Amino acid sequence: MFVAYSSDDEFIYKSAIPIYFPPIDMNANRGYPPQSAEASDPRKRTLYNSVAEAFRSVRFGKLPATSRSITAYEEHALINFESHARTCDTCKNIEKLYLEGRDLCGDGYVFAQKVLWHMSMQIDQTIQSNPDRYGKSVRLDVPVELFPMCTTLLATIERSYRDAGRGRPFVSPVRDFSAITQDQKAAS
Repeated sequence: MFVAYSSDDEFIYKSAIPIYFPPIDMNANRGYPPQSAEASDPRKRTLYNSVAEAFRSVRFGKLPATSRSITAYEEHALINFESHARTCDTCKNIEKLYLEGRDLCGDGYVFAQKVLWHMSMQIDQTIQSNPDRYGKSVRLDVPVELFPMCTTLLATIERSYRDAGRGRPFVSPVRDFSAITQDQKAAS
């Protein structure tokens, strides 16, 4: 008997149990083709090849492929940023801003933060909801053709987290725009 405090923990345990406690009944794996006695790597009855892979997958947000459509709140945040960025001279070219080390305008930054309160982009370029109160995230079906600037924004933010030469993310969900402008004045 195991006690798990989240669905992620339960998922890891269920994936790891057959590795450490293989079934005694030899017919339990009859869904797999028979193996010769010389086979060095017997097939495992898990979703992952190792416990470490299962842990990395859960730790870094790669959960089983469940997805859902965006909610009205998420859509509202996307629409606000998209409509602002299309008309703002500063925010209309996000990639150029990032490459030049510049930031979004004040309004654009606030709209971008609201997008981040609802979702984020993963390294594999999938958009996921932020974890709910149980710590669970799901992949979001964001129509890229309707929100191209939001998709570029999320990709740029994800890129900024991995950029070793950058001291802070392109947009932070918890750091307000006035702190960004103070940093720029201090650097000048």
